[in-house]
Amino acid sequence: ILGDEVELNEYIDISTKHAPFFGVNPEDSELTRLIAPHTSKSFALVNPDHYEIVLRKLKMFSMIDVFLDELDERMMSVNARLLLEKADQEFILGNYGNAEGIYRKIENRYSKSIDYLGYVQERIKDCIYYQD
Repeated sequence: ILGDEVELNEYIDISTKHAPFFGVNPEDSELTRLIAPHTSKSFALVNPDHYEIVLRKLKMFSMIDVFLDELDERMMSVNARLLLEKADQEFILGNYGNAEGIYRKIENRYSKSIDYLGYVQERIKDCIYYQD
């Protein structure tokens, strides 16, 4: 089998005990209004809002308090990337002061954990140039 094309149907037989149910119990409209703006389109668990939404939808917990360790290397990279996207949006919109502030936050907070520090530093120079 190693290296050859495999037809899984020859090896695996899948059957169901119960027909799949593709609906969910309806959630109240208040909950939908609360979580709709924060729902991840890719269903990725990236920030505390995404985790809270998933846990809230389970309807198993009376209290939910989610936080992520900001010093965790994995989260630092994700947070830096999210901030970079926000800064780039501000830059494109011509809000150079806001963009510069966000780029500086990235530079100060994540300088040891990101590979694109040179890009951030160049963008800071661009912001200063365009503000004048």
